Amino acid sequence: RTGSEEQARLMDAQLPEIRRLFDEIEHQVDGFEDNLALEEDRTQRLSESLDQLVESIGAVFHRISEQLAHLEAERGLLADRLQAAEQEHVELAGEAGAQNAEKNRATIHDLNVQLGIMEGNLLTMQVKMQNQLGPSVEKILRVTGDLELLGMINAATELRAIAGTLSGLLQ
Repeated sequence: RTGSEEQARLMDAQLPEIRRLFDEIEHQVDGFEDNLALEEDRTQRLSESLDQLVESIGAVFHRISEQLAHLEAERGLLADRLQAAEQEHVELAGEAGAQNAEKNRATIHDLNVQLGIMEGNLLTMQVKMQNQLGPSVEKILRVTGDLELLGMINAATELRAIAGTLSGLLQ
């Protein structure tokens, strides 16, 4: 009996230390929960920022693509007009005198100038697209690295694929 009383007294003596250890563990768990909540908030903000970035890049790419398509269509129309004018010039040169031939040469020259301007505009748009997409691709790759650090491997892989696609457009 004295042995069990002694054991009970020893346990009573250890009880404050055990409570202190439990309190310390609870404090650490609370800290982990707080850190987890902060990390979830940070991840949510990063995800929203990433969504906005992808949307912005998509809008820029769409706008540039529309402008390129428009310029390409205009270039095609001018090329068709130029070809028709050259054909007409050849036909009229055989029939008409020097006055008609000179008028046709002037028209062909004007069309060539317009075509050159359109091709210059098209090249300018392509350069603008490269200048706008390049920094966006770099930013996407930085965000991809952050996602990998957060353990979001699937999102990072998908984003890296988008960056690869955009990089391909730059070449």
